[in-house]
Amino acid sequence: MITYNVRVNLTHRAHDSYGYATLLNTTTVALADLYYDGAGPKTNWIVGTKSPIGVDSNTYIIDKLTSAGEPLYTATDLSSAVPSLPAYTGQSVTLTLPVVNGKQVRRHLY
Repeated sequence: MITYNVRVNLTHRAHDSYGYATLLNTTTVALADLYYDGAGPKTNWIVGTKSPIGVDSNTYIIDKLTSAGEPLYTATDLSSAVPSLPAYTGQSVTLTLPVVNGKQVRRHLY
């Protein structure tokens, strides 16, 4: 069973990153009190189903979506056209799972 509106710590991996996540509904997560030094190469918010966490053809960058909710960039695009995340110093961000092939993704966010 999925529980909504519960604030949890984000997993700390590197770059002095931390914050909190709250799943608001089946497609939206609110991130709060984010801290990240901005120094990671090609850093993005992604969603996918790969286990362990990684990038494959079912991974999507969700930093910015089109007005129809589709990803603007593919997770395998390593070109300079894909912007990296900025440094965060306490900001909040709301992320929405993307629409892929006309269907709303309702899977893992990592």
